[in-house]
Amino acid sequence: MAYETLLRYLIYFLTVGCAWLAVSPLVVPSFFRRRQRNRFRGADEEKWRPKGRFYTKMELFLSSTIGAGSPFVVYSYVVFSVALAAMTLLFLSGSSTGLINALVISLLVGGMPTLILLVWRQRIRIGSSYEGDAVISELIAQYKLNHLNMLEAIDKTIPRVRTSKYSRRALSRLSMGVKENGSSLEIERLTKTFSYTFGTNWAELLANNIYLAIVYRDNVKEALDDILDELTNAKAVNEKGNQENSESFMIIKFVAPVSYIASVFAIVHYFDFSWSKFISYQFGSKYGIQSFLLVLLFMFINLLIFVFLRRPKNDI
Repeated sequence: MAYETLLRYLIYFLTVGCAWLAVSPLVVPSFFRRRQRNRFRGADEEKWRPKGRFYTKMELFLSSTIGAGSPFVVYSYVVFSVALAAMTLLFLSGSSTGLINALVISLLVGGMPTLILLVWRQRIRIGSSYEGDAVISELIAQYKLNHLNMLEAIDKTIPRVRTSKYSRRALSRLSMGVKENGSSLEIERLTKTFSYTFGTNWAELLANNIYLAIVYRDNVKEALDDILDELTNAKAVNEKGNQENSESFMIIKFVAPVSYIASVFAIVHYFDFSWSKFISYQFGSKYGIQSFLLVLLFMFINLLIFVFLRRPKNDI
């Protein structure tokens, strides 16, 4: 019965996904033609782009985490989250779960993609914050070698910072966006997305200087040198503290998932449970589902503690 229920709701969820793919060209008009128009009609694209506060935040959020923030991606993400919450509510309503509990759990499940991306965004920001000194140092060198041409400096920097994977990705998106649509409004949006990806003061200063160098052709070499000096000093202090915390956080990283997996194997091997019986008890009953969701919640809290506290961002 548990297998049939899971399969039925999986089919429901896939049906919603297919329906969205079918109607999305009507909901998000001209999406498939927009990329072709960008090179020649950047101003029109900028006028067409939604301007709401919610859309702007979602666009920045998705661009910095999954690398895509077009209207189609933003609206698809919202539809996916709502459908996930709705399917969970329908699933719980058939398992004798109370209405209030079902609503709370469905909201948590529907928000799970966002929570996962929040953790991923924090991981990106922490990792990229320690790449700043190498990236800015190379950018300054290329900026001087290419006669204060910032866009050329960015293009030459990207292949030379192979170990800085997050920064390379952010710089590549920035460079491609500027080349596709070189309007000042679009460059401003792209530099904001760039600084949002890092979420640091030094990245915001760097993005502002990149904007001034590309749009107004300002000489920003001295400003970049100042950012590099401050960032290098901050990194030396932070790296020393990170070495002291790394061992203690290894325990937090592995205890929760290993404990749950070990408990499942113990139930199957020592309490004469079959796998089908375990799945039926875990997902086919009210208390089984609630206990499983609580385990997931505590594991996610454990992950949050690990990601947010293990290593501070390198900032000035």
